[in-house]
Amino acid sequence: MNISDYHFDAVLECFVKSAEELEEIDEDVIPDSLRILNSVRSEIITGSRVRMDAAERRNNEDGVDELFRRIGKVQGVEKFVDQLYECVERDKRIHMFFEGAKLQAIKKAQTDYFIGLFGGPSEYKGRSLEEVHEIVAMTDYHLDCFFLNIQKCLRSIGFNNETIDQFVVLMEKLRPQILHHHYKRMRME
Repeated sequence: MNISDYHFDAVLECFVKSAEELEEIDEDVIPDSLRILNSVRSEIITGSRVRMDAAERRNNEDGVDELFRRIGKVQGVEKFVDQLYECVERDKRIHMFFEGAKLQAIKKAQTDYFIGLFGGPSEYKGRSLEEVHEIVAMTDYHLDCFFLNIQKCLRSIGFNNETIDQFVVLMEKLRPQILHHHYKRMRME
């Protein structure tokens, strides 16, 4: 099976909603249950992990600047981000994080960040990912949804699954920074 973090997080999200609806379950039990369920995550997502490990090896062999070249350099990243946000604006699971007047600034900053991430000349001069996401109530589920939109956009541009995995591997490395405050809140509960 190719169960990814996204699928696992979707199950956890359903678990939490169901547990909250059941009056017999004490609210304090839910965070403990999530910790227990998360302890088996790695065994469940092994197939997905194997694909990501292969993508990591390809990135190491080719160099990430190869991804920057393949996507079309600066103009390609700009086009990709425009398409990505068309998808994100339609995605009811996450569009609320990207609404409002700041959308253009978010797109510009993310374009600059992605240029560097994909191996191009980095122009990003913004705040750290931890700072940017500090007040956003984003969870693993939301980030997985965002990553699925990234995969969808890369597929629509014409990339195959192996190359898409190479992009996703780079972004997955950012998860601890993006969700730093979410993880910190989870440890406090």
